[in-house]
Amino acid sequence: MMFVGTPFSSNSASPIPAHSPGPDPQSEVSCPALLPRSPPCWASQARGDLAQAEAELLRLHEKHSVETESVKRGVERSILGARREERRLLERVEQDHRDTQQGLEQVQRENMAAARVQPVPVGPKASYGGST
Repeated sequence: MMFVGTPFSSNSASPIPAHSPGPDPQSEVSCPALLPRSPPCWASQARGDLAQAEAELLRLHEKHSVETESVKRGVERSILGARREERRLLERVEQDHRDTQQGLEQVQRENMAAARVQPVPVGPKASYGGST
């Protein structure tokens, strides 16, 4: 018997003989040999691999979400800490400025008071008392 797609010298066991035009479309429904059967083992393995990959992807997505939230909270804490430190340093600079200003005003008052006092003339001693 000769089969389609085989060389003349080949004795293949192809289910479609060379003289047959192919399966009849109406006979496909009634022929149990041509009805879909369970998928091949590689398809079952592929489905299992796909399910594992989807589960791993979901796990990684959840892990990524948790890590992202953790990093966000860390950044927010760092920003709040930096703002607190900025306020603390600003208050310290303002206090130092006030202290320096008060010291300067005190020195200015002392200088003004010293300028009001008449200096005692320096020179030869004046004799007090009468000279005769």
